[in-house]
Amino acid sequence: MNPMNATTYQHPTTGPISLRIDDRFPGRIEVEVTDSGRAEITVSTDDTTGPAVDAVRDTRITADGGSINVTVPAASGSNGGVINIGNGSIVFGSVGGTVIVNGQIISGGSASGPVLVRVRMAQGSSLSVATGSANLELTGTSLARIGFETGSGDLIGACCDALDARTGSGDIRVRAMGSGSLRTGSGDISIDMAGTVTARTGSGDIRLSRCAGPAALSTGSGDVSAPDAADVRTGSGRVRRIGGNR
Repeated sequence: MNPMNATTYQHPTTGPISLRIDDRFPGRIEVEVTDSGRAEITVSTDDTTGPAVDAVRDTRITADGGSINVTVPAASGSNGGVINIGNGSIVFGSVGGTVIVNGQIISGGSASGPVLVRVRMAQGSSLSVATGSANLELTGTSLARIGFETGSGDLIGACCDALDARTGSGDIRVRAMGSGSLRTGSGDISIDMAGTVTARTGSGDIRLSRCAGPAALSTGSGDVSAPDAADVRTGSGRVRRIGGNR
């Protein structure tokens, strides 16, 4: 890969780390959690010129012991914000005359490709991610903690001891967690397995397949599918009890 459109960092020691990613450029973050090994982070784009290449070039990766910080800046000259509509939100912006809504380029200017942040880290690590519209996708084994905050990005494949996730319109999909606090404006929440969980959404749906402990689920207008023992509250949504586990 051309060094102008990729930045790579490899941590000098093996084992769990604490990683924080602040990603303000449209794209996605892919995290592979392995049994052991050194953490490695690559920030890249397929573009050869333009805002995405600038964002990769200006990315800052700093490390202090076992703590690593990654900052992917918004495009130079970009502007935008969040519009709240009912129980949801729309993230908007512009880059050099190109209009971007929820991470999608819809009009004007020359299209800029996404920025990809690819991470490999050891199980038992902690991860904190803030994005405007970039998705966070996780594969592999379990992390100790995941914190996720976004406007319109999705959280996909979370597996951890503790999860704290907040989205405006993005979905939250959990493979397994010990405990979790999840909240979204209009996105859906899907949980395969939890120890304890509190989940709230405005207009999105909630699905909880299994929970070993207390579960408190609430929606404004979304539907809920949950075990019999879960505490479910909804304004106008439908409730489906699936029986079996808590």
